[in-house]
Amino acid sequence: MKKSKKTIPVRIVNKLKNLYFYQTAQFRNRKLVHQDFTILSNNCWGGRISKGFGLPYNSPTVGLSIMSEDYILFLKHLEGFLKSDVFFVDVAHSKWKDYYEETKRFETLSYPTGQIFFEEHCVEIAFINYQTEEEAREKWNRRKKRVNFSKLLIKISEQNDFSEKVLKDFQQLDYPNKICFVCSDVSGPGVYKTASYKGDLDIEDEPKLRFGQEKLVDILNRL
Repeated sequence: MKKSKKTIPVRIVNKLKNLYFYQTAQFRNRKLVHQDFTILSNNCWGGRISKGFGLPYNSPTVGLSIMSEDYILFLKHLEGFLKSDVFFVDVAHSKWKDYYEETKRFETLSYPTGQIFFEEHCVEIAFINYQTEEEAREKWNRRKKRVNFSKLLIKISEQNDFSEKVLKDFQQLDYPNKICFVCSDVSGPGVYKTASYKGDLDIEDEPKLRFGQEKLVDILNRL
């Protein structure tokens, strides 16, 4: 009778991976030419990249998620939206309530939902990694002051109601340093295809940093 192989619990494996990831940040940091750049992202990707290089969060888009259409709007009027205070709403009054109900997300929304404004435009922010509205507002306002408009890396993923129109609008934005992670068969400047989705809605674009090499794109050549 063969002995069954012992498997390490996923929780332990992930803990060891994260320990390696952050303990080796100093080695990746040494290869950076600049350290004052800002990463804007429609999900948590930018925060993990910053941690991977042992850098402070020079961006307000850390620990949150923004619907694709809103994210394009945010980028089109970046300076205007960053001047806005954050106003919080009950998820029952979310501008994306119908989408959340259609995708069966509504009942899982327990995080603060914020809105920022510029002229007649509204962008909604899901502060998914924050416990309270106070924490979300304080960190958003503190980090938005660090945005370096002269050194921006703009990233979007095929998630949160992403469409071909969103991709086209993204590619037309007047930012020279843009990347897009997709799972569909689309192509274009700065578009990188990943292997799979994480669950049914979120594309798997978490960075796998190996001393400056991300799984899909060389981050060092982008920063």
